[in-house]
Amino acid sequence: MKTSKSTDAIAARRDMWERWTKACIFLDDLGKPAWKRTADAMQAFGGLKLTPLSPRDRECLETMLLQINDVTAGYPIETWEDYQKIAAADLSRIGQLIRTLF
Repeated sequence: MKTSKSTDAIAARRDMWERWTKACIFLDDLGKPAWKRTADAMQAFGGLKLTPLSPRDRECLETMLLQINDVTAGYPIETWEDYQKIAAADLSRIGQLIRTLF
């Protein structure tokens, strides 16, 4: 019998997976500019609860977010529209980091 904690971790992983899938769909939408695809992909993870994730899943997500923070550190980002200021190579790097989460 599964404990409530493991059930919560499974549900949280499913939520993370669904958000990651949505983020990848946003990244693949060539009808939008790269900055908008990247901002939409990042927003897909908004509100994701880290607490119920397994330690491994939480570490993977936190590592991805820290690497993205390293990429965006040199840019004055205050709003999602500010992603327009990010160089194409850095937008590509952010997309790569998101895609390799799973």
